[in-house]
Amino acid sequence: MNAEFDPLLRDRVEQVFRGLLWRIGARPLAGAVDALVDEVIAASAEQSIDLAFGEAYRRTREQVLERLSSKAGQHKRLLEITIAPVPPRAGPDFQNDAGLGGLARWLRAAGYDAAFWPGIDDDDLLRKMTASGAILLTSDRRLMERGVITSGAIAALLVPVSLGKREQFAYVRAALELPLKAARCMACGGGLSPVDKASVRDRIPPRTYPWLDDYYLCQRCHKLFWEGTHWQRIKETLKTT
Repeated sequence: MNAEFDPLLRDRVEQVFRGLLWRIGARPLAGAVDALVDEVIAASAEQSIDLAFGEAYRRTREQVLERLSSKAGQHKRLLEITIAPVPPRAGPDFQNDAGLGGLARWLRAAGYDAAFWPGIDDDDLLRKMTASGAILLTSDRRLMERGVITSGAIAALLVPVSLGKREQFAYVRAALELPLKAARCMACGGGLSPVDKASVRDRIPPRTYPWLDDYYLCQRCHKLFWEGTHWQRIKETLKTT
């Protein structure tokens, strides 16, 4: 891997391609995504990462638009607007509707930036998807019937409302072929960075401080985490879900 191609950037490239290819039902999805990521990494040895990513994205986007245009009908112009012309470099991996807060937390534990919007209006949620690299997760069948979704302009997955939170996570992970990654903040989805425990001693329970050395700070909300028994249980559950 190019020394400058850090894991966080790789995660972003992977998710952007996953959102594109999901729209056209590429299978196996993980294999198709990995092939594009490997292409970007190889190309970044000869040119800048931004250029390598941009070229692979634009070519893949054109292929996706060509596949979708035949069924888009009156929504054809919407494809061009909603599917970003350049690769989105920021934003969450997933946008979860108001009924999927528990699923968002499991996705964060599995290493994905999943946004959750309690009480959000459907139209507002769809607007958040414009030109983003996110995949919309919803349990609302009527929302899935919107033309902006059926045309492929927005990448979306219907999550059965009858499933429990863990089962919803297993369903999404299987459907989108998601690998497990380093955990993110379960409160907001921000990335976690190691922090010297002496610098946060006043935030660590007195009984925890003596026997645990590894602590992590959320880069977004600054919540403190450590690998206690609760974290360990979550990690084991993820491996078997």
